[in-house]
Amino acid sequence: MTTPLRWGVGLRWATGLLGAFAVTWGLGRFAVDSILVRDRDVALDTVSLRPGDRIRWRSEGYGDTLVGPHGLPGWTPREAGRRVLLWGDSQVEGLCLPDNQKLHRQVIDLIGDELDCDVLPLAKSGTDARDWQAAIPPAKRLWSPDGHVWVITELNDLEAILEPVPNPTAYRWNEPSPGFVRVAKRIGADAVFAGAKRLLLDPETGGLRRLDFRLGPPSDDPQANTPSDDSQANTRSGGGSYPLDTPQMSYEQSIAAVTRRLVELRRQTDAYWLVVFVPHGPTIDRGFASVYYDDYLLEDYVHEITALNDKGLVAIDMRDDFLSLWENERRLPRGFHNGLPGAGHLNADGNRLIAAKIAEALRNRFGDER
Repeated sequence: MTTPLRWGVGLRWATGLLGAFAVTWGLGRFAVDSILVRDRDVALDTVSLRPGDRIRWRSEGYGDTLVGPHGLPGWTPREAGRRVLLWGDSQVEGLCLPDNQKLHRQVIDLIGDELDCDVLPLAKSGTDARDWQAAIPPAKRLWSPDGHVWVITELNDLEAILEPVPNPTAYRWNEPSPGFVRVAKRIGADAVFAGAKRLLLDPETGGLRRLDFRLGPPSDDPQANTPSDDSQANTRSGGGSYPLDTPQMSYEQSIAAVTRRLVELRRQTDAYWLVVFVPHGPTIDRGFASVYYDDYLLEDYVHEITALNDKGLVAIDMRDDFLSLWENERRLPRGFHNGLPGAGHLNADGNRLIAAKIAEALRNRFGDER
């Protein structure tokens, strides 16, 4: 092969690689999830999303989020005489939905002007009741809320209220984003980040992948099959945990203990409390299923809270509403066009049903105070 021919082949390869890289880099701004940058919020004594960022989500759903003050996703402050704080995990955070379909915005659309009320989404992915109760004191100092709404999409998120908080001020996100993440965000390296996450991170554990280059079938690692302390404690298939059922505390006692803790929080905050229980179903995976295996636990929690006859603490069960959505409209409250229908995060329909129930409860509580 002559030298000019070699140079020609090399030039075409280089042009192809650089061209493909440029196209991927450019399209990444529209086709993959945004890089999330986190900052410390002094007022709430926590680490949150960086205010002013516009977050794009494409891996599930098709949402664009404008991060509001204090890192609240999709929140634009309103001049209102009453404030209600909406707590939850990624289901309430709603990055997979556009801002106008997020849960707090749908509640505001239903009751905002009617009740002179603003609804603030204090929700973060991966958090539970331990984090929410730890964040209540600074939130109370900042906003003096009239009410709190806890949206429970996993029962173990509520049951965690009985467990100690390892670091109350961290709110699970311990540190602001390092410099390289901020630089990557600034130069639009979203596609590079998305590719690196797929290559380097194990989707099941979230940790680094373990690559095995040995010949032959994979050998069993006795340590890999040994459950950790966390996985041994009250776990169940499909995620979450049953109420703490130990020799020291029975199933019924644990539900009563969780309920007592909710009453304590309501009295300490001197505010209205609403707990919304969101079921996993209905689902269509491996056939239609209208009942999920832990639905009876939702019923027991709602019964325990309702039995208190305390108008300041109210529980709502969304099972009938979700089932009616399927029976009447053939629509499911979870899942998106680019995922499995009925699985994953709440979609706009699920949020619409929950928002209607929250709005009804807030009208019953605050409607006569206008």
